[in-house]
Amino acid sequence: MALRGIPYCSRKTRATARVVRLLHATQPKWSAASNADELTASTSAPPSRFTHVMSPPPVTGWVVFVVALIGVVVNLLATWVLARANRTNMAIAGSYAHVVTDLYAFIGTAIAGIILITTGFRRADAIASLVVVGLMAQAAWQLLRASGRVLLEAAPEGVSLAEVRRHLLSTPHVVDVHDLHAWMVTTSLPALSAHVVVEDSCFLDGHAPQILDRLQACLAGHFDVSHSSFQLEPVGHASHEEGAHA
Repeated sequence: MALRGIPYCSRKTRATARVVRLLHATQPKWSAASNADELTASTSAPPSRFTHVMSPPPVTGWVVFVVALIGVVVNLLATWVLARANRTNMAIAGSYAHVVTDLYAFIGTAIAGIILITTGFRRADAIASLVVVGLMAQAAWQLLRASGRVLLEAAPEGVSLAEVRRHLLSTPHVVDVHDLHAWMVTTSLPALSAHVVVEDSCFLDGHAPQILDRLQACLAGHFDVSHSSFQLEPVGHASHEEGAHA
């Protein structure tokens, strides 16, 4: 499971991981679900490995259906457990995607079993396997995209720096905003930093802390960014700062 060996998990998260690992250990891996794993792992294998797709071996339909029903029940229980956990954690999100994909796999297997029983169409199980491979690829892409934003320190999804600058400049006594940066610390913790030029009088009348509060409230309210760092500067400070940028 994805949670094994993940540091800094809360006590509740570790308990959830143990339950899901137990459920997953008892889950039957057969038919469409196992075929999907085999297809994914053997894309570079000789063409003969795909003969079970073009010329599938005989499969007993009622066995496929019964095993699939067991898998559906087990995965429904695992999905229910993980749905109650904090899925903003990438490890939890990965485990949830894994279990949901398995659930879809066994639902597809059950449908294939019904088709086998009623029509004898042996390729039904192989077709279900290919559908599951597509679902696995989609789930993997979503996890890779989310983790890539963290590893590459990309801007949070849906946060436009131009829009952030416009909102910050609308704050009273703010003259300019430069060196504006936004990035992802974790999948659930966006961060932002900026140099904010304010009127010189704000440093004389003690108004600067109130401006800082307004700037942070603006980010939290409009962009859901609660972790921010601002450097307040007087108007004349720009001439002493090298390498400043927008």
